[in-house]
Amino acid sequence: MKGTVGDDNKPSSVEEEFCSQVAQGFRTHIKEIQSENRSPEIYLVSNPTMEHGAVLNIADCIQRSSPF
Repeated sequence: MKGTVGDDNKPSSVEEEFCSQVAQGFRTHIKEIQSENRSPEIYLVSNPTMEHGAVLNIADCIQRSSPF
Protein backbone atom coordinates (compact mmCIF):
# COMPACT_ATOMS: atom_id res chain seq x y z
CA MET A 1 0.00 0.00 0.00
CA LYS A 2 1.42 3.34 -0.96
CA GLY A 3 1.03 6.23 1.45
CA THR A 4 -0.39 9.47 0.15
CA VAL A 5 1.56 11.42 2.76
CA GLY A 6 5.24 10.89 3.46
CA ASP A 7 8.19 9.50 1.55
CA ASP A 8 9.45 6.15 0.28
CA ASN A 9 5.90 4.76 -0.15
CA LYS A 10 5.52 4.43 3.61
CA PRO A 11 1.95 4.94 4.85
CA SER A 12 1.32 7.97 7.03
CA SER A 13 0.46 7.51 10.69
CA VAL A 14 -3.17 8.36 9.86
CA GLU A 15 -3.25 5.62 7.25
CA GLU A 16 -1.58 3.17 9.63
CA GLU A 17 -4.15 3.91 12.35
CA PHE A 18 -7.10 3.63 9.96
CA CYS A 19 -5.65 0.45 8.48
CA SER A 20 -5.24 -1.04 11.95
CA GLN A 21 -8.84 -0.21 12.87
CA VAL A 22 -10.17 -1.66 9.62
CA ALA A 23 -8.20 -4.87 10.08
CA GLN A 24 -9.34 -5.20 13.71
CA GLY A 25 -12.94 -4.68 12.65
CA PHE A 26 -12.69 -7.39 10.03
CA ARG A 27 -11.07 -9.80 12.49
CA THR A 28 -13.89 -9.23 14.98
CA HIS A 29 -16.62 -9.70 12.39
CA ILE A 30 -14.94 -12.71 10.80
CA LYS A 31 -14.83 -14.41 14.20
CA GLU A 32 -18.53 -13.65 14.70
CA ILE A 33 -19.39 -14.95 11.24
CA GLN A 34 -17.33 -18.11 11.73
CA SER A 35 -19.11 -18.75 15.02
CA GLU A 36 -22.37 -18.71 13.05
CA ASN A 37 -20.90 -21.12 10.46
CA ARG A 38 -21.04 -18.54 7.67
CA SER A 39 -18.27 -17.74 5.21
CA PRO A 40 -16.18 -14.65 6.07
CA GLU A 41 -15.67 -13.98 2.34
CA ILE A 42 -19.35 -13.12 1.98
CA TYR A 43 -19.01 -10.42 4.60
CA LEU A 44 -15.75 -9.07 3.17
CA VAL A 45 -17.29 -8.72 -0.29
CA SER A 46 -20.56 -7.20 0.89
CA ASN A 47 -19.15 -4.81 3.51
CA PRO A 48 -19.02 -1.15 2.34
CA THR A 49 -15.37 -0.49 3.21
CA MET A 50 -15.02 2.80 1.33
CA GLU A 51 -17.43 4.89 3.40
CA HIS A 52 -14.58 7.14 4.59
CA GLY A 53 -13.44 7.85 1.05
CA ALA A 54 -10.14 6.11 1.70
CA VAL A 55 -8.65 3.86 -0.92
CA LEU A 56 -7.28 0.93 1.01
CA ASN A 57 -6.22 -2.55 0.13
CA ILE A 58 -8.15 -4.33 2.87
CA ALA A 59 -6.24 -7.59 2.43
CA ASP A 60 -2.98 -5.67 2.82
CA CYS A 61 -4.28 -4.01 5.98
CA ILE A 62 -5.19 -7.34 7.51
CA GLN A 63 -1.90 -8.91 6.44
CA ARG A 64 0.20 -6.11 7.93
CA SER A 65 -1.59 -6.10 11.27
CA SER A 66 -1.55 -8.77 13.96
CA PRO A 67 -2.74 -12.24 12.91
CA PHE A 68 -6.17 -13.66 13.68
